[in-house]
Amino acid sequence: MDRIGTLFGFLGAPLAWATHLAVCYLLVALGCTTGWSGSRPALVIATILFAVVAALAGLTGWRGRQRDATGIHEFLGLGGAALAGLFTVAIVFAGLSPLLLPLCEFRTG
Repeated sequence: MDRIGTLFGFLGAPLAWATHLAVCYLLVALGCTTGWSGSRPALVIATILFAVVAALAGLTGWRGRQRDATGIHEFLGLGGAALAGLFTVAIVFAGLSPLLLPLCEFRTG
């Protein structure tokens, strides 16, 4: 497997999770400050998009492990596949919380 595929297989899912977290914070802040009603659908779309990216990273890592089962490629492929499973679940759980809880709760004095 080439270097880019190896890096994507190992680091793609954690980077997708971190980007998803930042995008969700941005969308919730945008929805709360401006009253934009499209923030919930945008959160759903972002969650699906980043979960697919994380799952594809895991698949890339797994396939790289199967193609070259020697040394570092096997470790990075298997590690990337395991990380992708963990971070895909984390992305889905983080995407569910804004759907089940109120986006903005303002408390006064």
